[in-house]
Amino acid sequence: FSESVYHVLQQIPRGRATTYGHIAALAGFPRHARQVGVWLRDGAAASTAASWRMPWHRVVAAGGRIAPRAPHAQMALQASRLDAEGVAV
Repeated sequence: FSESVYHVLQQIPRGRATTYGHIAALAGFPRHARQVGVWLRDGAAASTAASWRMPWHRVVAAGGRIAPRAPHAQMALQASRLDAEGVAV
C-alpha cells in the first residue's frame, strides 16, 4: 500500500492537486481514501525531512478543500504551499 501510494503521489505535478480518493484509486486501492489520509498524516509525511521530498500538500479532500487535521499549523502550511503553486483552495 505505502509504496503504491508514494509512487502515485510523486506523479502529482506542481500547480495541481488531487483528492485522497483519487490517489487511492490510482494506487489500486479504491475505497481506501481514508487510509491514504492516515498514511500521509502518520506515515511518511509526518517527518519533516520526508515532508519536503513528498508533495503531500497537493492532496486535498473531496470538493477541493483542505482536510481538517491537527495541528492547525499543518493546515496553514498546506494552504500556503498550494497558494505558492497557484492552486486555489
